[in-house]
Amino acid sequence: MTLLHVYFHLRNQQAFQRLLERDRSGPFGSAGPSTSAGKSSPGKLWSRKSIASTPEVNAFDDLGRTVLHLVCSSTDASSTEYARMLLSHPNISVNLPDKENHWTALHRALYSGNIEAAILLLKHSDVDMSIKDFEGYTAFDLYNSTVRTTKPLSCDERILADLFTWGTNRNAALGLGDANDRILPDPVVLPMKDVTKTRSCSLEDRFATVRVCDVKMSKLHTAILTSERRDNLWVCGFGSGGRLGPSSHTVYTPAPITLPAECSIVSVALGQDHTLALTDAGKSFSWGLNRFSQLGYVVETGQGGCIQEPISQLKKEFIKGIAACKSASACWSNSQVWTWGTNNGQLGYDKVATPVQVFPRQVSVITEPVYGMAMSVGTVTSCLFISGMSKVNFPAHSFPSEISVYRPPRAIRGTVITKIASCEDSFVALSSNGEVFTFSAPTSWALRRQAGSVRDVDIGGDGTFIVCTQSGHVYVCARSMRSSATSGNNRSFKFQRVPHIQRVIAVCANSTGSFGALRVEYKPPPIQVVGRSFEADMTAIMPFVPEAGVVFGGAYTTGGNRVPFDEGTATTASAHDADIVVCVDKNFAFPTHRLVLAARCRPLREILSGNEALKDKHVEMTINFLPFPTSPILGYLHMTGVNPLSVLILLHYLYSDDLLALWDRRVGLVLAEQCKAVGILPMQISTTFFLNWLKLSDLWSNVAPSSTACAQYRELFDHISVTDPLAPDVALYLRDKVVHTHSVVLRASIRNRFGVVDIRMDHFEWEVMRFVLGFICFGRRIFLESADDVVEFMFRIVAAAVDELLLDRLVLLCSQVILGFLNPYNACYLLTDAIYYNAVDLVKGIENYMTVNLEIASSAGYTRSDRREKSPLDAMEKHREWLANQDIPEPLVSSSKFP
Repeated sequence: MTLLHVYFHLRNQQAFQRLLERDRSGPFGSAGPSTSAGKSSPGKLWSRKSIASTPEVNAFDDLGRTVLHLVCSSTDASSTEYARMLLSHPNISVNLPDKENHWTALHRALYSGNIEAAILLLKHSDVDMSIKDFEGYTAFDLYNSTVRTTKPLSCDERILADLFTWGTNRNAALGLGDANDRILPDPVVLPMKDVTKTRSCSLEDRFATVRVCDVKMSKLHTAILTSERRDNLWVCGFGSGGRLGPSSHTVYTPAPITLPAECSIVSVALGQDHTLALTDAGKSFSWGLNRFSQLGYVVETGQGGCIQEPISQLKKEFIKGIAACKSASACWSNSQVWTWGTNNGQLGYDKVATPVQVFPRQVSVITEPVYGMAMSVGTVTSCLFISGMSKVNFPAHSFPSEISVYRPPRAIRGTVITKIASCEDSFVALSSNGEVFTFSAPTSWALRRQAGSVRDVDIGGDGTFIVCTQSGHVYVCARSMRSSATSGNNRSFKFQRVPHIQRVIAVCANSTGSFGALRVEYKPPPIQVVGRSFEADMTAIMPFVPEAGVVFGGAYTTGGNRVPFDEGTATTASAHDADIVVCVDKNFAFPTHRLVLAARCRPLREILSGNEALKDKHVEMTINFLPFPTSPILGYLHMTGVNPLSVLILLHYLYSDDLLALWDRRVGLVLAEQCKAVGILPMQISTTFFLNWLKLSDLWSNVAPSSTACAQYRELFDHISVTDPLAPDVALYLRDKVVHTHSVVLRASIRNRFGVVDIRMDHFEWEVMRFVLGFICFGRRIFLESADDVVEFMFRIVAAAVDELLLDRLVLLCSQVILGFLNPYNACYLLTDAIYYNAVDLVKGIENYMTVNLEIASSAGYTRSDRREKSPLDAMEKHREWLANQDIPEPLVSSSKFP
């Protein structure tokens, strides 16, 4: 133990720093790690004899830990400063493992959750992330094992993922829009087919991305299956010969293929010159060159295959799967297998008797149900049977039956082969344990730990194959030329992890060195939007709710005479900011808001505007409005010949947009006892009042009518009227515009009947406030052109909602939208803005996302730093001393001192 250990345990930062400075400038500054440490006395934590005289930064304590190990394992707030001081020392060894688990400082920082120390270590130029501990875990493997959601979940449903490709871009197989090769995985962007989006679409529909379900690669083209319901097959590559369908040119960006029946493709198989597709209806299509008769039908010379009709010989069969190679094709159903093409022995019947099979022919020797097939260019076809029967002896099954074979506890008994794939003359197989086998060599990927078992595998040219593990990492295996291919061990294979990609569930490859991977994005838990909706906000300001009480027995007269205002009615109306009273017969009065009645019902708007009263001579119903300028209310809306319950149901619907259809027996029977208690029968409700007068026939015809409140209030918001009864009483003075609106909708505490209330908000622009007011006034949806504009605009709305208006529900809605556009590349920027605006739920969602994708986020930073190191300016700075010793003439700089 050194004094550095002691000062860190005592949290004596000043002494710790002075000791580091002395070690840096002293004669022992360049010494290596100390190997001697005394034994501490039993009664003390340390003794003077146990403290090394020289303060070595790389010295171990009695438990085999350096000071940097202890600092990175600590979760104290001060540990970051200690790590910064240690990493600035010139002799610090950041890759030194401890004696217990062989963990480096990065292992300990990530395991303990000390992200600040981990970031400092990752910025250090000497850090090595590939060092493994005694169990074979790298630092990020150890971190991913402690976070449950870093591992992509396995499911039996169709996967919905993002496609990444890299490698050699020969024949435009990568689908990245150009002919350049890629060293690192790049995402393949599939544009939406319907680019014309209307304002009625939601944000999710307008900016939804096309997800990938499956991908296949061949030497000359690539096929992608997407999540779309129809026309979900996209292709790219070398188009000559019809392998891409109608296109005969090279396609660098994937383009969809339209099939005649508007069916959905569930599986695709590729040969070098042709394509097979299987629909959800069990029909198979084929197109491309037919020089080996691999299409399954006759094609005229010099023409490619047609995709207008499925293969005619298989129309009566329900096909379950398809397979293809350069010269042949195959398909299978529940109990039969068909093959066709040029017969080199792989078709399952005599190649001498049938050298070429033009139409699909059943293979009679196969009687077991088939789960999968793989065909080679040469003479081999491999079948994977549902029963587990196999014609190839893999190492796990090559022992005699009387010998008991040892299997590790993590292995699953009864191992079967779950997938086979081929490329040219090479085959690869995947077991249910996650082990990988090739036909030309023994076990290629041995099971070491459950997280390292293989999830998916594919094979390319020269025996190169690609695997993805259960942990979501991708490895590419190329055969090592130094070792013999028949050496009988794994040393003939060299595995290399593909950086900057994680959460992969499927892989693919071709014979030219192109690779692809399907990555499943992590979705953080959704933000729970709490609070009242727009309809609930309007419901909350109903002045006639039972809590306020309904005024009975108000003294007034009919016939156009002035009505004295009852004191109880005035109190109720004033408490809820009501400005008119709806009077029914002589015993009922309901305080309401004139704006709500006029905005929701056009006949009532005409009456409140001063037009003639509505009358019906047949049933003796009348509605008229009596203004009352000198009263706290604006007037009375008299209704005669109408049941009070009908008026109450109408007013409740105008406020809440929710109809209580008592006349429907399914509703009336439930409330029969309550209606009987107040002496009202549901059938007494006047239906003519709704049908003829107020033009609300939909309320009678439908038990659950469609919502119309948002649309009607939006019309009110977009077309402000200066005439009663829709005249605005609030003016918002923004930076670039004056906006008029209504205090009733804004639910303001003030009430002004004789003018307009001016509110100064000139620090906001109309571009932002029109969406905030739209949310307040009618629950408006946002329409923007791009996803980046949506995210930026959401934060501007959050700023207005948090700082000024305290609209918590609007903040949650905006946070929910922003979370849908989260990805590893913008997570840090979004987190910074979310913390600044105190969007707590959004911060939690982004932090959860970054916890899962920490490996990708850190590796993205390394990519930028590696590129900076390779720049010419950094190279000149690195070799400044060598450059100064070279005899290079200095450039002459012109000066204005000389004429």
